Amino acid sequence: MKLTKAVIPVAGLGTRFLPASKEIPKELFPLLNKPVLLYLVEEAVASGIEEIILVNHPRKNAIEKFFQPLPSLEHELKEKGKMDLLDQVHALTKLAEFRTVFQREPKGLGHAVLCAKEAVGPETFAVILPDDPIDHAIPCLQQMRKVAEKKHQGVVAVMQVSREKASSYGMVAFSSQEGRLLKLTSVVEKPDPQKTPSLFAIVGRYILPASTFEILENLPPGRLGEIQLADAVDRLAQSEGFWGYEFEGERYDAGDTLGFVMANVHYALKDPEFKKPLMNYLRKKINEQSS
Repeated sequence: MKLTKAVIPVAGLGTRFLPASKEIPKELFPLLNKPVLLYLVEEAVASGIEEIILVNHPRKNAIEKFFQPLPSLEHELKEKGKMDLLDQVHALTKLAEFRTVFQREPKGLGHAVLCAKEAVGPETFAVILPDDPIDHAIPCLQQMRKVAEKKHQGVVAVMQVSREKASSYGMVAFSSQEGRLLKLTSVVEKPDPQKTPSLFAIVGRYILPASTFEILENLPPGRLGEIQLADAVDRLAQSEGFWGYEFEGERYDAGDTLGFVMANVHYALKDPEFKKPLMNYLRKKINEQSS
């Protein structure tokens, strides 16, 4: 199976992070010293992706610039002998081939993916959502790739959520389960928690056949008048067969303020430079709160 392209939708305006996101795209907010988006790009590259297609909004050109050379900065770093930082800046432009297409109106995730149709072409492709960093020694997309290569069908990442949170996700129904694999029968976008078909939710990673684009082109608008990618997965599950994969790793919702803070704590505790002082600080604050 050929899988060399990944679509990352980054056109959202990040209103949950206003006023911070007024000028700085939330995808460039840092988890430690790396933007959230860079974690996702690095995962894609580690999973065999060669071309990243950014579905962007015209006002968010800082995202495109982040992966482009910046001669003035490179010159300054070289002049000051900061070669390790210079190497890091150079590496950004060499991670993959980057291409940008635009979603000029907020018409849903399905519409954002459809905007990438011409750039993707007639081949299997991945979709990675920029708010969902997943930490594991084996990248989540690489885990899913093995499933897609074995089953020769599409795959979505799924995780179990509480019933109360079902209305925030695309929830899957399935006919059978093989370890971490679910044979999907349908997908319901943001159902009433009391009517959810299961407690397995789609999160942040998709491997999709090229036929997805034809389905998206003919989908009627769903919730909020938007074209939902979950509705396309629902059609694929019924027509071609589709799998849910309960991934290994820790996932954070970096598009939510608390989730973003938790993600920063997680990655800081993994870093030898920050782990001990951060743990000392957290213990101190916990003691203060409990006294």
